[in-house]
Amino acid sequence: MAVFLFLFAITIISICVGSAFLSASAFAVTHRTSLIYFAIFTLAYSLEQTIIFFREYFVQNLPPAENLTQMEDPLFHVVTGAILFQSLWCAVLSFFDKRQHAIHYVPLAIFLSASLLVLTLPTLDDLIRKWLIYGIRQAFFLIIVGYCLFQYRITKSEIDRTRYRRERIPLLIFSLLVIATFIEDTTVMISILPGLSGAETFAAFFYRRNISESLLVLAVVIYAAYQSIRSLKLKAEQRPAIQDKSRQTQLHEILPYFSKKYGLTPREEEILFFIIEDYDNMQIASRLQLALGTIKTHAHNIFHKASVSSREQLIRKFWSER
Repeated sequence: MAVFLFLFAITIISICVGSAFLSASAFAVTHRTSLIYFAIFTLAYSLEQTIIFFREYFVQNLPPAENLTQMEDPLFHVVTGAILFQSLWCAVLSFFDKRQHAIHYVPLAIFLSASLLVLTLPTLDDLIRKWLIYGIRQAFFLIIVGYCLFQYRITKSEIDRTRYRRERIPLLIFSLLVIATFIEDTTVMISILPGLSGAETFAAFFYRRNISESLLVLAVVIYAAYQSIRSLKLKAEQRPAIQDKSRQTQLHEILPYFSKKYGLTPREEEILFFIIEDYDNMQIASRLQLALGTIKTHAHNIFHKASVSSREQLIRKFWSER
């Protein structure tokens, strides 16, 4: 059993760290913001598992708390939970192209307030406090699912609906694993652990880990790896042909200068690249996995900032910067 636990811990940590580096590398190449959020998510979970691993194998003679209803390092787990939630939340908002500061940070503030309230309430016993802290994490994961369903329901664009439907299987798997995590926590913390002693291997294993949560993170890792590899493949397809090397070199030299001169955002600069390459709005939306309306809005903003009224004028103005 001890060997299995050791290999289990090492495997989870290694997979998460590897996934974080893959997502971060893909972000560095493609500038797709959701990838850096996935990297933060997997890195945060690997850190949490590393602390658990450190307690078990490097700090000798440090058994689980005498009372298994107590929680080791509760503030650390609150902060880790906040990072896990916020990184996934930002990845989802990036998918829906939501940029308002309030929608990004108000849920995080509510998460932290609820967790700290549970952490500091003197009337709660340790069992309920531990269960609630993990329960808040899972509840906010389900809020992410609810927000995705809400966005699908309110959208009027059939193109957006088609795009959203492509994510229904990952979203369903995520939802089921979040619910399984809650059920496992409830079963273990309330029904099993109170009757076991800290010396039992079974008790120590479930005291520090949730198998369903590990599967949940692995599901996110697989999805993040798929998105990273897909983004890198799309980027590779954009490599210029040999005969266009000179033009492409000039394009990449002029692009940052033009963007800085006219105050374009990173997203607008990315869309400008495709406009110069003669992609239409539908093709750009497909490439960047954004709504067609979002692409049109960014294109309008680019025209306005560059003081042009058409793609042809924009392209001429761009190449006049040579």
